[in-house]
Amino acid sequence: MAIELNLAGTAAPTAGNKKPAAKIWLNVGYTSVDPTTGESTFISLPLGIPLDTMEMKPVTGTNEDYKQLLQAKNALLEMLQTVSAQVDSGGEEIIADLEVQMRRVATVDVPSVGDNPHLSALKGLSFASKAA
Repeated sequence: MAIELNLAGTAAPTAGNKKPAAKIWLNVGYTSVDPTTGESTFISLPLGIPLDTMEMKPVTGTNEDYKQLLQAKNALLEMLQTVSAQVDSGGEEIIADLEVQMRRVATVDVPSVGDNPHLSALKGLSFASKAA
């Protein structure tokens, strides 16, 4: 028997769920100035963040602090999308006041099988196979 998992957000893009190609990107990086020529070059990470295809998060739940946080996130996205719509095709805009946060996902300690009291009942189970 095959087990199929339907995990939200893991489906391969198809004609039905494919997002339009992004045209506005946020790039994280820094400006480098050539000491000889004085020419400035923006050095960005290899991948940008698509801005115009990003959707706002629904503000739901009962926790007021969390809802206010979602409202602020949506307002930031809306502001960036509004400003980016005013940038000429092929143009760029440096946003000096935004911050970049680096975050590492916390590791989750998984208890060993020997420490799980719920698994001891599995040892007593037996399975009979049906003849085909």
